[in-house]
Amino acid sequence: MRRLSIVVLIAVVVAAGVFAAEQVQTKKIEYKDGSTYEGEVVKKVPNGQGTCTFADGAVYAGEWKEGVIDGTGTFTFAAGERYEGEFVQGVISGSGTFYLSNGDRYEGQFADGTAAGSGTYYWSSGEKLEAQFSGGAANGEGTFTFANGDTVKTTFTDWAPGTQITYTWADGDRFEGSRKNGGLGTGWFYPKNGEKFEVTN
Repeated sequence: MRRLSIVVLIAVVVAAGVFAAEQVQTKKIEYKDGSTYEGEVVKKVPNGQGTCTFADGAVYAGEWKEGVIDGTGTFTFAAGERYEGEFVQGVISGSGTFYLSNGDRYEGQFADGTAAGSGTYYWSSGEKLEAQFSGGAANGEGTFTFANGDTVKTTFTDWAPGTQITYTWADGDRFEGSRKNGGLGTGWFYPKNGEKFEVTN
């Protein structure tokens, strides 16, 4: 599985002076590097709602505080990937959704620019993984759902599933036990009719 590591490099506009109660104005600012900002400003610095088009083609639309991206907004990368959610001091942190250019997406918690906390990763092929994330990868308890509705519940380490699993078929049958060579190992099979069978592989 692809490791999800989202490190955001956002140009920060340097604010000069201390912000006091000032009248909010709407202006367009052009920077020497070719970036442009249109939106609310205080003391000639972005503050409030505004849109910045960066020199590399990336675009951010949302909240600013004293010249820094901070609050809720949408950052569209030049390569086509997009993040919608919360920022703290120019970095993706909080709740949000990251859309990858291949059609996959991650919805959940972020910290310091990476997936961290509870979240769900959706593959464009129809699968999804609901799990705990850290460092941009699935690490902890989670449930993987196949496109056909089957599920695997286990503990993930850097995206890899653990050796002990609960596999539930879409029709209600269930297996609880070990995973072996990519398939089912030793454990118990519970048909939906309520019976129980030991499995040894």
